[in-house]
Amino acid sequence: MARGQASTRERSVEVKPAPMAGLGDMARPKLLAGVPFDPRNNALNLVRLMLAAVVIVDHTFPLTRGLPSPHVGPQTLGGWAVIGFFIVSGYLITGSRTSRPLSEYLVHRVARIFPGYLVCLGVIAFGAAPIAYLADHGTLDGFLSGNTKPAMFLWLNFTLHQAAFDVSGTPADIPYPAVWDGALWSLWYEFMCYLVVGFAFCFAAVRRHSGLVITIGYAASVVVMRFHTTVLPYVDNSTDVYFFIHLLPFFLAGAVLFHLRQHLRYSIAGAVLAAGVAFVLIVYVPVCGSHLAAPFLGYLLLWVGTVLPCPALIRREDISYGVYIYGFVIQQCLVLLGLRELPIAVFAMMATALTVIPASLSWILVEHPALRRARGQIAYPWLRRRMRPRPVAQELA
Repeated sequence: MARGQASTRERSVEVKPAPMAGLGDMARPKLLAGVPFDPRNNALNLVRLMLAAVVIVDHTFPLTRGLPSPHVGPQTLGGWAVIGFFIVSGYLITGSRTSRPLSEYLVHRVARIFPGYLVCLGVIAFGAAPIAYLADHGTLDGFLSGNTKPAMFLWLNFTLHQAAFDVSGTPADIPYPAVWDGALWSLWYEFMCYLVVGFAFCFAAVRRHSGLVITIGYAASVVVMRFHTTVLPYVDNSTDVYFFIHLLPFFLAGAVLFHLRQHLRYSIAGAVLAAGVAFVLIVYVPVCGSHLAAPFLGYLLLWVGTVLPCPALIRREDISYGVYIYGFVIQQCLVLLGLRELPIAVFAMMATALTVIPASLSWILVEHPALRRARGQIAYPWLRRRMRPRPVAQELA
């Protein structure tokens, strides 16, 4: 019997529709009353993508005009974006460490950072650099015998620590010469922060009192930053130590917020208060004001990640890392093509749009498969036929 015919013989029941909530009623719980941060339903991928775009905007000034990066208070525009990356990473990475053993944690961290990074170095050394060299010299003769050969560029930089910036003298005759990817410098310090959190949780006392220990660690890192001029002479004024001292408090601030996740509610009132406190600390506290403001800046970022609408595609596919590591390269290529005279806003938008292409390819072909392999899974169904299935015993190990 057809479904429609059956329904006509059934006894009709009047159902009163529930009153539809207005936009104000729908928004009030999220914006005013506050909600906890949802680790599965948030816009942090979009937040990080916007931070990566800010880095591209910041780099546009020195790369196209030879001008200093614009400052906002004590930091450059790109500096604030890097700070945002470290705070968000501190929150997420601490959660990763508390949910898995050290060995698995390290495998995941390596899988997240290194494959995309190494491929990026290869693209520079064997893609962008030879094309730039050919355009400058009309031949590739001498490309493999320059001061920084392609293989040497890979060798000197493969540990994340940046020791070589040009490849055989390229890029040349531009406002910011002999540097292919000036955005990679922060990755080494971020990975050092991964190790700090990773090994700290090896101690039972830290695991038992993790919130207290992380908070004390954050406070101590701020104190060290406040007196860094006293500390640095003991390490020969190392710039590596300085940047680590500078960035660690932001990472640990994110870790503190993770340990407070059960108690924090993200609301517009809290965001306004956090913004006010952060502004006062940044403006009126010398040297370490931004470091003291880090938890409040983190609250703002997580609040944005809570209320900002995020397309499902961006929530599922995270290309922010690829945009960060390829943005500088794409900008240098555009400058080499003679587009540096474009208005800064136009150049920045063009560079950002074009960077999405290698960033997406990096995520689909390199980063996501590496992460899924680290978890013992297949990244995309169409990759299944290219990868041998594992024995059942290995899957269950």
